[in-house]
Amino acid sequence: NLYLTLSQDRYYGTSEKSTSASAGYGTQIGKASVTFSYTYNKNGRDSYDNQIGVGVSLPISWGERGKNNGSFNYNLSRNKSNQYNQSLGYSGSQADSSLSYSANIQRDHNGDLSESASLGYNTNFANLSTSASHSRYTDQISAGMSGGVVLYKGGVILAPQMGDTIAIVETPSAS
Repeated sequence: NLYLTLSQDRYYGTSEKSTSASAGYGTQIGKASVTFSYTYNKNGRDSYDNQIGVGVSLPISWGERGKNNGSFNYNLSRNKSNQYNQSLGYSGSQADSSLSYSANIQRDHNGDLSESASLGYNTNFANLSTSASHSRYTDQISAGMSGGVVLYKGGVILAPQMGDTIAIVETPSAS
């Protein structure tokens, strides 16, 4: 895989503009996916940054009959000031259930750590999610539920997701 992206924005009524360019290459080494990237951003006249990065993703199956599938992910980046950021995480799901989970830890160029974790569960009636994160300056906990509710003269129907069009067919004499 190879990609290249170029963009430029000009600000209305001024000669100011911002320019960005990014390029990357991804390959498979054994079971691992490895990516290399370069990004350049220039905002205004004198402000610019460039960043290089490398990422590795390693899939893993574990548990009884390998029913837990996931991947370990590691990313390392360096900016123009020779400052490094790192992240290490795991995300996965169970093959025979609707459970998904992730955990991540990041270290910024100042040495500050931030941690996060999430859980998701899809039921026949709704999609449930929860997450928690911690950093030097913030702590955050969230929970969510998404899905659809249809109210009609025969009652209520709950669904984990709905399209633009739905139909309810009543068949009173069907057994």
